[in-house]
Amino acid sequence: MENRSIFPERPSELGAIYVEAGDKITVTTIEDITFVQAANVIGAVYSSKSGSTRLRWERTLGSSGRLSGEASMRSVVRLVETGVIKEPDIHRPRREKVPSRL
Repeated sequence: MENRSIFPERPSELGAIYVEAGDKITVTTIEDITFVQAANVIGAVYSSKSGSTRLRWERTLGSSGRLSGEASMRSVVRLVETGVIKEPDIHRPRREKVPSRL
């Protein structure tokens, strides 16, 4: 928790967590979670085991980035509670307009 360069990774069959970085080394593995030390982080991918949440974070400037994808309400609530995202930053998906028939 104190070292902000350490990230968890998990295989896709358990719900993927993957860090894309310029430099990455394995620190330790505990059960199904591998902890890596990453430098020059480019992005991160998370997908839940159920498939209801699929998120991708891409670095835009410094440690800031853009989070995109689809998330279950439970995941959104957890992201807001932990301060990863702020409520005003949440956007509902755009629905395409369907042409009306006369």
